[in-house]
Amino acid sequence: MNIFLVGMMGAGKSSVGSLLASDLSYEFVDLDKSIERQLGKSINAIFKTYGESYFREMEQKKLFEHKNTDKKVVSTGGGVILNQENKEFLSQENTYFLDASATILWERASRKKYKRPLLEGLTFNAFDELYNIRRSLYSSCSKTIVNTENKSIALIVEEIKNYANNNY
Repeated sequence: MNIFLVGMMGAGKSSVGSLLASDLSYEFVDLDKSIERQLGKSINAIFKTYGESYFREMEQKKLFEHKNTDKKVVSTGGGVILNQENKEFLSQENTYFLDASATILWERASRKKYKRPLLEGLTFNAFDELYNIRRSLYSSCSKTIVNTENKSIALIVEEIKNYANNNY
């Protein structure tokens, strides 16, 4: 069984995924980092050099590499659900939507603004609008929603493990 984590930037997918993988003795895969390693460029540089559509193609290829694999925790990028095939794939998998309020997500994501090309020039209101559009997409392809607001990473990991143990 693999575990896939979806959610907006700032939801904690990488932090939670890394600890969850360690706790379960699974391999941790961060799709964004995997793409950066393959292309030898940061996400920002990939967006600037090749454009968002190229990045989304790479993201889908990396996501589908984990079809029919086992014992991986996969942290997806915030926009992975914009592609219908990705959504269909994730809805068939053990997928968890890490969520928090737009205010908290904005605060967390803004700490690494320089690493997030979609935040460039984005106001909170525009971020909130993006969040509201994406929220239903994340929810539609997930087994459950895990609220990450005001919780430690360890507590979030325990919630996911408990859900998985009781439902699979």
